[in-house]
Amino acid sequence: MTSDPCAFCQIGAGRTRATNLTRYPGAVAFAPLSPATRGHTLVVPLRHVETIWDVDRSIWQGLMVVTHIVAGRLRQELRPDGINIIQSTGEAATQTVAHLHIHVVPRYRGDAMGPIWPPST
Repeated sequence: MTSDPCAFCQIGAGRTRATNLTRYPGAVAFAPLSPATRGHTLVVPLRHVETIWDVDRSIWQGLMVVTHIVAGRLRQELRPDGINIIQSTGEAATQTVAHLHIHVVPRYRGDAMGPIWPPST
């Protein structure tokens, strides 16, 4: 993770543009620079919090409400076959931006993302 000014804070403050930005109380939702699938959306708290271990419960609860709203809108608009809700904390879990965020990833049969779990042995 980088120590540069937080890209997600810049987006939340309106200093940097983001694709499909939607504002909610305490959070923003927008498309990542490299979406995994059509409709992939990030849900990000406006308050800077780096990881799930640092977040206040009330902020987390608000993020879950926004995540639910975003998932419902994606279902209505895109009709995916399924959806993944992913939150990665720490480099080992592939967190690349040091600001808590939730990936809402619509899934389509045969999409390029593939399975997210290792095969059973």
